[in-house]
Amino acid sequence: MSQLTITDLTKSFNGDNVVDSVSFSVEKGEIVCLLGPSGCGKTTLLRLIAGLEQFDSGKIIFENHDLSKTPASKRNFGLMFQNLSLFPHMNVFENIAFGLKMKNFSNQDIDNQVSNLLTMVGLKGYSKRDVNELSGGQQQRIALARAIAPSPTLLMLDEPLGSLDSNLRNSLQIQIRDIVKKIGVTSIYVTHDRNEALSIADKIVLMNDGKIIQTGTPNEVFQSPANIFAAEFLGHQNIISGQLQSDSNNISFDCEFGKVILSKKIAYNLVDNSIIIDTRGISLFTKNEVDNIESTDNLYECRIIGKFFKERAYEFKIQINSQILIASFQPNYWGETPVLDIDQKAYAKINPEFIYGL
Repeated sequence: MSQLTITDLTKSFNGDNVVDSVSFSVEKGEIVCLLGPSGCGKTTLLRLIAGLEQFDSGKIIFENHDLSKTPASKRNFGLMFQNLSLFPHMNVFENIAFGLKMKNFSNQDIDNQVSNLLTMVGLKGYSKRDVNELSGGQQQRIALARAIAPSPTLLMLDEPLGSLDSNLRNSLQIQIRDIVKKIGVTSIYVTHDRNEALSIADKIVLMNDGKIIQTGTPNEVFQSPANIFAAEFLGHQNIISGQLQSDSNNISFDCEFGKVILSKKIAYNLVDNSIIIDTRGISLFTKNEVDNIESTDNLYECRIIGKFFKERAYEFKIQINSQILIASFQPNYWGETPVLDIDQKAYAKINPEFIYGL
């Protein structure tokens, strides 16, 4: 049975539904990410669950209890926000211990809990440090320790890494997931960063305009986006509209740059008459190389109009007729560079196993 169940939750401001009939569930020990663009309602939804805002209609059931009449102070939920709100006049120990003292823990228990948490977040020996002298990443870890110190039954994190640089954010994503999983607390994590959600979540709830667009594991949501919005927001680049066609030999997709042969498993999943072509599924060849290709299925003449180095791979912007696509080149060894360059004629071959239906 789910630990948290949200049913038809609605909240409006000035007549606009910022949370619109939202329903989803959270299992015990699960990390659920509320993902979506700024203003989509995810923070308001978090505040409704926390009891910091009153909802207009719907139900919030936590461990079989209806929370509609339960004030935030009685919900035993831990909260961590982008604005950390560490107490500047308290040192590290006092910040982490604050919630424990409010719950009348003994001094010995407080000492033990703070010591254990500092070790867990990698800041052993920092108990007497001034929080104002800590780095951004260290402050984030102290804020996390403070949120989990009173052993909340639900941990809620609202854009906790939003103010950090990308390298530190990537490092802390792994640390936060490891810590939360180690203590086993059920968590709801709000972010607009798709990579953050894909890295941290057990389940993603994708939102837009106050509504849930899709729910699933990171792999399910990424590999099978529910619609074009989901595909674009999750970072898919080659989203092509067209029309499904079939004959006695093949199932194909007619689009702006020609006919694309599909695998049967993808053809049956088309809903919006659109496909995604994974950048890894487009191979590029020179004129000399293309002469050695056995099959001409899904082979198109193209021109290279852009070339970028992106982390561990190259990305090419190619033009087939009037259609612009992105193809990626993954080096086979350190230092390998592709022979193709901008404004060069080439040939693109699309692997149907890297095509997903929308």
